[in-house]
Amino acid sequence: MKFRPAAAFVLMLLMLVFAVSFGAYQGWNREKAQLEEAEGAALNAMLRARAESAYNLMTVAKRHVPESDGDFQAVRECRQVLSDEKGAYTLAQKAAANESLTAAANALLTKLEGLDSVRQDSRDLMYVQSLLPQMLKESNRTAVGAAYNEAAAHFNQTMTGSLSGALARRLGVDVLPLFSAE
Repeated sequence: MKFRPAAAFVLMLLMLVFAVSFGAYQGWNREKAQLEEAEGAALNAMLRARAESAYNLMTVAKRHVPESDGDFQAVRECRQVLSDEKGAYTLAQKAAANESLTAAANALLTKLEGLDSVRQDSRDLMYVQSLLPQMLKESNRTAVGAAYNEAAAHFNQTMTGSLSGALARRLGVDVLPLFSAE
C-alpha cells in the first residue's frame, strides 16, 4: 500500500498537537499540585493555629458563659470551619470564617472582660486581657494567606497569559482559588 505524503503530514500534525496538549496539561497540572501541596499546606497549618486560638478562647469562656451564648456559638462555628481537614469547606468559606472569627472573638472577649466571675479569677482575667487577644492577633496576622495568595496569583497570571496555559485550561486544569472571602 502506498503512503501518501498528505496523509503523513496530517498524521504528523495530529501527533504534534496531541504531544503539545498533553505536555501542557501535564506540566500545568503538576505545577498546580506542587503549589497546592506546599502553599496550601502552609495556609492550612496557619488556619489550624487560628482554630487552636479559638479553642483556647472557648475553654476560658466555658467557665463563665453558657455554651448557648451567641458570641460563644459564633466562635465555635468559625473554629469548626477553620479546623476542617476533610475538605468540607472551600477556601472562600475558610477565609470568611477567618474574618468572622476576629469579630466574634473580640465580642466574646469584651463580654468576658465585663463579667464579675472573670474579674475575680486572676488567671482567666490575665487570659482575657492579654494572652488571648495577643494570641488571636498573632494567629490572624499569619493566617491572612499572603504567601499562598501571591503564589496562587502568580500561577493564575502565568497560566492565563500563555498558550500552554490556555490549552491546559481547555483540558481541565483550573486556576487556583485565592484565600479571600469574596
